[in-house]
This record gives sequence, structure tokens and C-alpha cells, in this order.
Amino acid sequence: MADADVTDGIDGSEPALDLRDRVVIVTGGTRGIGLGAAVHLGRRGVRVTVTGRRPDRLAQASERLDAEGIDAVVGMAIYTGQLSLE
Repeated sequence: MADADVTDGIDGSEPALDLRDRVVIVTGGTRGIGLGAAVHLGRRGVRVTVTGRRPDRLAQASERLDAEGIDAVVGMAIYTGQLSLE
């Protein structure tokens, strides 16, 4: 698969990289490129989780994804500059 072009599928053809039933987290996915990516991936059967900081934009993103028939998880996420995996 090293020769696969992951941009295949944008024109409506089958994508070279099958992500159906995979989970993708789209940070900053409440508008613009992030929301566009979430919609595009969701239409292709990817299980989408969208995060953002503003409740009003999260609600709008959720409505848009619902309108597209995409069953996504939408939630607030704020990075405070410290991360611990313990």
C-alpha cells in the first residue's frame, strides 16, 4: 500500500485508504476545515468524534452532522498546557 494516494476518493471514486468503522478525533472540528473534514469522513463511514471549546459552535456542529446523517460524538475539550498519561 506504499503507492496508495490517500487523496483518492475526493472526486467520488473509492478512496485508496479504507477508513470505514475506524475512529477519528477531529480537534477544532466545529467549523471551517475541521468541520468539513468531519463531514467528509463521516460520509465515508468513519466514526467521528469532534471536539472544540465553544458550546455554541459544538451545538451547531452537532446539528450539521445530524443533518448529514452522521452519528458523531461531539464534546468540549480544552488543553491547559499540561498533559499527564498516568
